[in-house]
Amino acid sequence: MGRRVISGLLNGVNPRDPAVYAGAIRLALGAGRHQVFLLVVRDGTLLVAIGIGIGLTAGLAGTRSLTSFLYGVSTFDVPTFAGTIAILAAVAFAACAIPARRAMRVHPIAALRYE
Repeated sequence: MGRRVISGLLNGVNPRDPAVYAGAIRLALGAGRHQVFLLVVRDGTLLVAIGIGIGLTAGLAGTRSLTSFLYGVSTFDVPTFAGTIAILAAVAFAACAIPARRAMRVHPIAALRYE
């Protein structure tokens, strides 16, 4: 599952992606590298937050049908849900940070030539 999250987010920002070049153009116009990093990470994190919300809702709804399979664990096990969300959020942040670092490294002149 983590591999799919990482590959999906990495494919979202490839070297020829307009978002990367928009970040480089912002660098050329005077934006800081930190602002470009936050721009790319914020976009990816928003998608992950939406996915976590949908997954949490589906997971809570699906626990009723899985009660016969659970032995010694309640249907709403808070540590399990919290641990899963924390691991997924950490993997997703790492997957967003890699393209964001790539966006910071694009030379502004190369981005202007591309556009």
